Formats: sequence, C-alpha cells, structure tokens
Amino acid sequence: MNLDDIRNSRLKELGNKTNAEIWKRICEMKECKSEINFGDCVEISTDLDESARADILDMALKLRSWRKGPFRIDDTFIDAEWRSFVKFNILKPYMNLEGKIVGDIGCNNGYYLFKMLPFKPKKLVGFDPSINTFMQFKFIDHFVRSGICYELLGVEHLPYYDHKFDTLFCLGVLYHRSDPIKTLKELKGSLNKGGE
Repeated sequence: MNLDDIRNSRLKELGNKTNAEIWKRICEMKECKSEINFGDCVEISTDLDESARADILDMALKLRSWRKGPFRIDDTFIDAEWRSFVKFNILKPYMNLEGKIVGDIGCNNGYYLFKMLPFKPKKLVGFDPSINTFMQFKFIDHFVRSGICYELLGVEHLPYYDHKFDTLFCLGVLYHRSDPIKTLKELKGSLNKGGE
C-alpha cells in the first residue's frame, strides 16, 4: 500500500471549491506571538489587532462543525459538540508520555494531541482522514506551532506506517469499525515492545 498516494489523494480535496478559499486563508494567516494555556479549554492569547481577530472568528465559523474542543483564540470561543476534556481528564492521571512516540487514531482536530504537549512526548502523530478536521488542526496549530504530525490516514493504514508507537490512543473509533477485533489487532501490531 502506497501511503503517499493516499495522502496526496486526500490533499487534492483542499483544491475543491468549498475548501480552497479557507485553506488559502489558513496558509496566509499573519504570524503572531502566542501564549498557550492547556486547560480544559485550549486557550491561545495573541498580539493580533482587531481586524485579524475578526478574521479568526470568521474562519472559525467557516470551519464548522467543531466536534472536539473547546478552544479559545483571544476573544473567539470555539465551542465543540463534545466536552472532550471530560474524557481527557479521566485518562490524564494514567498518562506517562514523556519521551514516547504517541499516536492518536481518529484525532479529529487534534484537541487531545494539543493537550498532550505538556506531557513532553518525543513525537505526536494524529491520524484522521477528514479534510475538514485537518484544516481545523492547521488553523489552531498556526498559533500553537506544535510540531505535531497530522496524517490524513485512518487506522487501516497503521500496518503500513513507517514506524511503530510507544502509546496509541484510539478514542471513539472502535464502534465505527465493521471489524473491531481486526482494528484492535492492527493497533497492537503498531506498538513497540512494551507499548500500550
């Protein structure tokens, strides 16, 4: 299986009429200084002027619907369909990610990945084939500048991925799979020795 062909095929969706304008705006956003607070709401404070802040609100609205979150960029609150921090806070006491290669399968817009940054993993990789959530991630990451790798791939591509993981998160994915046992085997096969 050629993963580059799959990636390139998905990236072509950025050129369709619906996505092209917003993708262009994401790529052309002004550079700014940012401070990040990784609380229940991922909060980003910038030094942007009022005009740029109005543009952020407009872009956040165009990128709807936001499933994972919430986020705040200056005075723009990006609400989410799910209160993702509830699940994250349940897992948080058990997370030992420092120095580890971590994957999030079905990462959506990267909310959990952003929240994992303070745990000092060696590498964070998100997997999600949706172009809209990819654009949401790129929009937020413009301010966070995280170094997170976002792959437009799904769990079925893990066996062909170029490296294995120390920790894999697969939250809210199994019940969407027609063969959850096969998915669990693919996840297990993608772990380094002693991985979780």
